[in-house]
Amino acid sequence: MQTQTLHKNLIRDKGYFLQEAKRYEEALVQFEIAIAKDPSDLDFYFYTANCKRLMKRSEEALAEYDKACELNPHATFYRYHKSNYLRELSRHEEAVNEMDKLLALQPHRYDFSFHKANSLRSLGRHEEALAAIENAIKLDPTNPLYQLHKEQSLELLEK
Repeated sequence: MQTQTLHKNLIRDKGYFLQEAKRYEEALVQFEIAIAKDPSDLDFYFYTANCKRLMKRSEEALAEYDKACELNPHATFYRYHKSNYLRELSRHEEAVNEMDKLLALQPHRYDFSFHKANSLRSLGRHEEALAAIENAIKLDPTNPLYQLHKEQSLELLEK
């Protein structure tokens, strides 16, 4: 077991260093070797997704996040990163859908509500954004960023 873990760590590290050297195709080979050895190790889908992001292959990167989400639909880590990437791509409607899935899994996560509010605001859906940020405030009432976001949402509603 220790040998297998050490081998996976070496593959991960080699892939990471190749990625840092902008040798993306070679990095992908390393991550795919690890996935072939253990398709249930979701971290390698994450590494592959990040590498494909750096290569500007967004649809392929999103597909890698989806693979991890399908293999463990109750894990939030991969879906959270997928939603962040969707926001980065200005695909806010899809990001809202992912945040809804995350909130269904962990309704107490105020950061999920905050990110949902940001995407809703980007979509011009200010009433829904206000409801989402109010949920974040309910869960974390002392966060000044959430209070500021609420004030901004109220101003946008008045326009």
